[in-house]
Amino acid sequence: METIYLCHTDAPQYVSDEPVVMALGFFDGVHAGHQRLTQTARKIAKEKRLKLAVMTFYPHPSEVIQGLEPIKYLSPLSVKQKKFEKLGVEKLFVVKFDRIFSRLSPEEFIKQYIVGIKCKHVVAGFDFTYGYKGTGNVIKMKEEASGGKFDVSIVPKEERNGLKVSSTLIRRCISTGSVHVIPNYLGDYYEVMGKVEQEMIEREESFLYKISTNKKYILPETGVYRIEIESDNKRLQGICLKIDQCDEKNILTVKLFHYLENKKEEHIQIRWLKKIADDQSISNQVQEQTIFI
Repeated sequence: METIYLCHTDAPQYVSDEPVVMALGFFDGVHAGHQRLTQTARKIAKEKRLKLAVMTFYPHPSEVIQGLEPIKYLSPLSVKQKKFEKLGVEKLFVVKFDRIFSRLSPEEFIKQYIVGIKCKHVVAGFDFTYGYKGTGNVIKMKEEASGGKFDVSIVPKEERNGLKVSSTLIRRCISTGSVHVIPNYLGDYYEVMGKVEQEMIEREESFLYKISTNKKYILPETGVYRIEIESDNKRLQGICLKIDQCDEKNILTVKLFHYLENKKEEHIQIRWLKKIADDQSISNQVQEQTIFI
């Protein structure tokens, strides 16, 4: 997959060498709704014999428009890239969302970021907006596309258990500790990438580690969680005993029931399966029995 970074001041200079079918959105988490949208675009691309592209934006618009503190993501950009590659995306456009870009009119957005990169067919969700203050929507985009400039397909909302699948819903599930329901909306358990910072040995012959994760990840509320770690193509069951959210990185205290052989591996996958306790006394009891090495 080719990744192309676009900044608004550079956009007029970008020249696409081939037409594409393109899915539009922020795609945090690449959840079930995003997957449906991307699969729709992939089907159209195959029918039209064009390359499949996705356009996403970074950072999150709320950080720029509302001036909020940096938000926590379901999938930081590097993780999002890997997810799109697995979905068969051939070109990923990452547009820098800054104040200059936020003031772009809907018409200019279409001109430079749709027509300008030779997009022949746009696929977007029913609630996708664009342009200054989000004044452009998919209905307006269809009007702009009249005359054969490009085609537009609108993907309706994805619902599970009577709820609209959204990144906001998934964030709420994570922040309240309801990680067990997330596969209904994400398509799999919520997952973060981490790195072993410190190894510990517990007297009862289970294995404890301190694992750091990117501070941009949203993490569950305080509690004790059943987790699964994937490292070196092996899946290990365990428990996350403590979550420390620090300024530079997040630190997880993790207890595994099997020894983690390849501790130097840079990317360890941590899946959050279920919250099993609120009380941190479990974590305190374990750490009192622990020898740090």
